[in-house]
Amino acid sequence: MGGYEVHKRLQDEICFINLKEKAKAYSDRGKIFNTILKKDPNDKFQLHKKGNYGKKKNRTFELYQQYFRGIPVKSGVFILHWKDNVITGANGNYIRIGKLNTQPSLKIDEAVQIWGNHLQVAPDQIEKYDFELVIADTYQFTDTLGPNPVLAWKIRLYSRHPKNFKIGYVNAHTGAVSLTEHFILTSGLSRENNNTNDIYYMSGVMSHGFYRLVEGGSGTNGLGDYYKVYGIGIDCAADLIYHAQSGRKINGADDYPEMRT
Repeated sequence: MGGYEVHKRLQDEICFINLKEKAKAYSDRGKIFNTILKKDPNDKFQLHKKGNYGKKKNRTFELYQQYFRGIPVKSGVFILHWKDNVITGANGNYIRIGKLNTQPSLKIDEAVQIWGNHLQVAPDQIEKYDFELVIADTYQFTDTLGPNPVLAWKIRLYSRHPKNFKIGYVNAHTGAVSLTEHFILTSGLSRENNNTNDIYYMSGVMSHGFYRLVEGGSGTNGLGDYYKVYGIGIDCAADLIYHAQSGRKINGADDYPEMRT
């Protein structure tokens, strides 16, 4: 396929593109998204971050966030890797939405009330809240049989209540709590920064590294080196960890600094 080898995740979507023949390399970003990924017209990948690396600074990465009809898609990210003005590879997570009503039936204050009730945090104990309208495919994070994208209000409450330690995704049509995640999973904090509540740190090296692969993160590791990891999605992460273990690239003796770098 145009000189590229591709790997797919369980839903048959491409998650990794590897250049095999430089002579056929693409220099047009659109060919990656339109020709290889065959993205839907309702989807758009918008440049979010860009940077240079390598001794000669001739390598570039471009991180693109997926949007469906202008709404961000949770974990919908693709990264293009460039060298000498041609694309040498790409990896990420394209979440095919298909048909989805993007007009919320539920108002944000109603969603906040639902989320507060779920956490058992009384309204008078909520100081303020942050929110964002997003699309989340619960198949990426829960044990469902197939793709299940939902329009959701992503809500974080600010409260001193002891049960307020999660971010909620409330279905913007049904009011159901579709997904939850701990604050710490997106905070970038770790025990190295005197935080002992990082559940993915406490649950072991492999779990910590696997989470970083799925969702990404940045910070300073125990060796004093800065790291930045861009999430590649749960299926690609599982495949990468499996091959890394099989090829003895990682093993049980590795510690958190090794997993982070």
